[in-house]
Order: sequence, then structure tokens, then C-alpha cells
Amino acid sequence: MHVDPAQQTHVTIATPHAEVIVRGTVLAVEVRSEETEVTVERGHVEVRHGESSAQVAPSQRALAAGETVETGANDESLEPLRALAEELDLPPPERRAARAAPSAARRVADLRRLLGTEAPAGVRDRVLEEMADPALAQRKAELWTIVAETHLAEGAHGEALEAYGYVWRGPRSATAANALIAGGDVALERLGQASRARGLYERYLAEYPQGSLREVAEAGRCRAIAAGGSAATLRSCVESYAERYPEGRSRSRLEALLD
Repeated sequence: MHVDPAQQTHVTIATPHAEVIVRGTVLAVEVRSEETEVTVERGHVEVRHGESSAQVAPSQRALAAGETVETGANDESLEPLRALAEELDLPPPERRAARAAPSAARRVADLRRLLGTEAPAGVRDRVLEEMADPALAQRKAELWTIVAETHLAEGAHGEALEAYGYVWRGPRSATAANALIAGGDVALERLGQASRARGLYERYLAEYPQGSLREVAEAGRCRAIAAGGSAATLRSCVESYAERYPEGRSRSRLEALLD
């Protein structure tokens, strides 16, 4: 959705879980059975749910569920919105031409959509072909993420972890940060590589100390220690998590590891 502030003062979108107040922006609203997700590419949006509310800035998302509204970065969901924003910046004649010749952002978004409709191997071959195009040189992190997801869809977890590695070893970005968390989860939960998983979670914490997935990384670190570390180190990790996130989503699960 694109709301032009020159044409409308604001637009309100009501869902079962939230009220979204839009004041000139490019955004997406996805309503699921138990939650509403709002992703913003341009402008600012206010999301309200009961007594809770949050301001959502560009390149952020808000998740309204239960009684809360939480915000954080969400680079992957922004690809279709970036394509729309790039198109809206153009005058009408060039905008029509852009629709005929998709931007890099739209091309990546189109490739991602194939994951739900085509065989993973076919999507992967298509993505690897597209990587050779210089026009997509700045999008390789997103492309390697799609490659990783095709391997996950086939149950090829080692190959998925290798593909995520191309992302996190590249320039720091929200996509690279997400790859560290995804790689840690694959290493721990699918490959049983607790030490490697711990290293990835700790790398996230070191490289993105203010990242929106910090709580997830700290919980993952504790889980990795539980799978391959000492009881004393685990207790220290869980106590640190509980102190930092007294209402954390993983607190009860982590404290159960101490029993």
C-alpha cells in the first residue's frame, strides 16, 4: 500500500489484532490467525493494540499479538516494498518503463515468491543464474538467503548452512544478521553442532549489539551451551538472560534446562 500525504491526511487500517494509522508511507499489512504484522519501507506508522502502541520507522516491522505490539528490523519482508518505493520515485513515463523492466529489488522479490510455487532445485538454479547479472551485484546477500531456503526446503541442512555463510561473511546488514541467527538454528537444531551454533549466536551479539534479534541470539546461545557446555556456564547464561529479559519469551524454556 502507498499513501500519499498530499492526497490524504491519514488512513486507518483495522485488523482483529491492531489499528494501523498511516500518515504518508509505503507499507505492507499481513493479517494471520493470531497476529498482525506491519512492515514499513517509507514514512512512519503507528500501530495500536489495546493499551499498547508503537511507532514503526522505515525498515522496521511491528507485530501485534496477544496484548502487546513489538517492533524490530525485518529486511527480508521489505523487498516488495522497496521495489514499489523505487517505482513511485519515478515520473509516470519512467514508472511505466520500470514496470516493463523490473528493478533489482522487484527481481529479488519475484525470485523469493517462486519458493512457494516451484520446486526448490529449480528456484535455486534460477537464483544462481541471476547472480551473474551485474545489476544484482548489491543483492547477493538476499539471493544467497533464497538459496539457503531452497536447501532447507529439501532437508539439505549442511548446504543451507554453507549458503547462509556467504551472507554473514559479507557486509554487515539486516540480512547478514538474520543469516547468523538462521545459521545458528540450523547448526543447533538440524545438525547437532552445538559449538558451531554457539559461535554464530555469539558472533551476532558481538557484531550487532543493538540488533533487534539480540534476545533471540542470547536464548540461542543458552540452548547451545545446554547441548554442549558445562552446567555452570549454562546457569550463568540463563540467569543473565532472565535478568536482561524478565518477561522474555524464552525464559521458562531456558529455566527448564537447569532442572
